Amino acid sequence: MQLAFRMRVGRCDKKMVILALECSTSAAKALVYDTEGRRQWLCSENFDTSVADAFTQDMDAAYSTLIRCGRGAVAAASLTCDTVVLVSTWHSLLLCDKAGLPVGRIRLWSDLEGAEFTGRIARDAELKRRIYERTGCILHATYPVWKYHYLRENGLVPDGLSVYSQGEYLFRRMTGVRAVSLNIASGSGMLNLHTLRWDEEMLKFAGIKEECLGRLCGEDHSEPLTAEPAGLLGLKQGTPVYVGGADGAMTQLGCDALGERRMTVSVGTSGALRTAYPQPVFSPSLSTWCYYLTSGKYLAGAATNGAGNCVNLLVAQCGKPVKELDSMLAGRDSSGAPVFLPFIFGERCPGWSESPYGGFSAGSQELADRYYAVLEGVLFNLYQCYEDLAAAGGVPDEIRVSGGIVNSPVWLQMCADIFGRQIQAAEMQHASLLGGVVLAAQANGEDIGKDVWNPHKTVRPNDARSVFYKTRYQKYLDYYRKKRI
Repeated sequence: MQLAFRMRVGRCDKKMVILALECSTSAAKALVYDTEGRRQWLCSENFDTSVADAFTQDMDAAYSTLIRCGRGAVAAASLTCDTVVLVSTWHSLLLCDKAGLPVGRIRLWSDLEGAEFTGRIARDAELKRRIYERTGCILHATYPVWKYHYLRENGLVPDGLSVYSQGEYLFRRMTGVRAVSLNIASGSGMLNLHTLRWDEEMLKFAGIKEECLGRLCGEDHSEPLTAEPAGLLGLKQGTPVYVGGADGAMTQLGCDALGERRMTVSVGTSGALRTAYPQPVFSPSLSTWCYYLTSGKYLAGAATNGAGNCVNLLVAQCGKPVKELDSMLAGRDSSGAPVFLPFIFGERCPGWSESPYGGFSAGSQELADRYYAVLEGVLFNLYQCYEDLAAAGGVPDEIRVSGGIVNSPVWLQMCADIFGRQIQAAEMQHASLLGGVVLAAQANGEDIGKDVWNPHKTVRPNDARSVFYKTRYQKYLDYYRKKRI
């Protein structure tokens, strides 16, 4: 498997070298960031299908891939790293034995095996609302507490096992210490957002003993790197390792969006939009989520299951690269294109429907029109979430976009047109890694958020196209309400 390297140079007067390590759904990534000159060395490697299958991962193999990426980035930089920070995914469940060894594969956010079981519990509207307003997490199979509950009810949890998250396991492998950040814990469905402690009622409901969970800590909590991973990474033993947080939360830091009214929109494998607030923000319709961010702030947002994965599916079917498909849309009249419901991987926000549905409506089935419909449908789903989040927490003043979408000018312009808003696109799609860098720097007394955020493009909406999309959006909503095409 080849490692991909990139380097960029900028300017900054800070003096730290930070290694950010990220384990995502489909890849391992490492970024060495030199704050003195804003130089960056990125190394990434997609997981082999035996390591990650989109729903689960072999955590030991994922850890080895992550370490390999880290070593590659460190070697490319030829610098001594002062600290390490971890970035991982939200909503993962790993069962480990008393020695801390995995018992089976980790279940990721995308694993919805317990959907039918959870759906029956979710019929209790009062329970559903009470849980949401305490934990910020909807009653849905995405969340680890419900994954565990399903497994326990089906006799699939042997006695004496501990409950880990992805980031928590990586931190223990690197430091020998078990700890979980409040940020990661808040995406489990087991943390009370108001007390920032494990929620006794949720643990009792799911049958989880608190001693089976990790010790809660701040995102800037660190422990020294142990000898084995230090040798593998090419770092000094004892280098501080920060427990860090989830990719979505770190994206907020990487986009310098801790201030209210700064919304981030990420469109990668899945999609998400988020805004930071000084207190928890809940949606009356239970369509959005709210997690703890860091530094006394909370992150209200929405996530979608279908985004780049829907694009990738079409690309795999037609065998044409995205750039070629983009070029097919230039000057094309898309009024006859089908409507696309992007819920073929299930739905999170706003409807939280765990059963897959969707696809193309009637209309032109030419490749260009189907490609156009996929891009549009993904953004329509995000725009639904935008409307609900704006209603709950206020309309944002700025929208900052990151993820794979920044590589497609066509998709970026479509985003601005559909939202009817000016958007800023980040220069680097790995904003979550940069957020980890910001977190580590802040823990050492340096605020480099404004230095890291470096938008390379501002996209303004085309008024005529915005009107066109409003009509198309109503058609989309008609199909969405029927839950079928």
